[in-house]
Amino acid sequence: MIKVNSLSFKIEGNEILKSINLQISPGEIHVIAGQNGCGKSTLLKHLSRFLPPQKGEISLNDKLIQNFSLTDWTKNTTVISQQIPLAFPFSVRQIVAMGRYPHYSWQPSNLDLEIIDLALSRFNLNELENRNFQTLSGGEKQRVLFAKMLAQIDDQEAPLLLLDEPLNALDVHFQIQLMSFLKQFVSKKPTTYCIVILHDIHTICKYADAITFLRNGEVLVTGKKEEVLNSNFLEVTYDTKFQEVQTPHGRVFIY
Repeated sequence: MIKVNSLSFKIEGNEILKSINLQISPGEIHVIAGQNGCGKSTLLKHLSRFLPPQKGEISLNDKLIQNFSLTDWTKNTTVISQQIPLAFPFSVRQIVAMGRYPHYSWQPSNLDLEIIDLALSRFNLNELENRNFQTLSGGEKQRVLFAKMLAQIDDQEAPLLLLDEPLNALDVHFQIQLMSFLKQFVSKKPTTYCIVILHDIHTICKYADAITFLRNGEVLVTGKKEEVLNSNFLEVTYDTKFQEVQTPHGRVFIY
């Protein structure tokens, strides 16, 4: 269990997070949703240890996350952010192989190479593996980062996946591919923690198991999708009227 207790964060006197209390269970896709500027990415940066808490604490299985060794943390934790800070002409294969760096003893083992090949294949990147990463489209770059993620955590017992709007720039086909992959991965490995920031309500309806709605740096509501995904909470979260519609494929919300 991930527990966030009374987490607060300020920048130049501006409260970005206000006493966040939150519990996240393994074996679920836990979506964080809310308007732009409500604190979603800042919360994810705290969960990844990129930002240390100013107030409050975060624990994983009753151990403060800052007390994990850097080696253990980097083996098990993978982050996909909105920015892609790569300025060097690495090939696609080199980028995916970076996911295995925390696992190398000195050089990549046969297992490392097998996992890299599997990750490239899983995201349809074999034909692009020798391409310069910088020459790819935005959607292709996202797929490379997903493959890097898979290479990093595929053989770990209890990985932590932190994804900040991972569907940006992806065609619908690859949006479905990624979310289906996450659903299958979490189902096959129920010790996985998967926390995803999403904007699209339809995607949240279809793939989320649990949801935390943030508003102005505070938790509006958090819980299982069936408990918290309704027109009332959506309207308060997004300042927009929503109507719930039942379809043969489940609930949808229109606005």
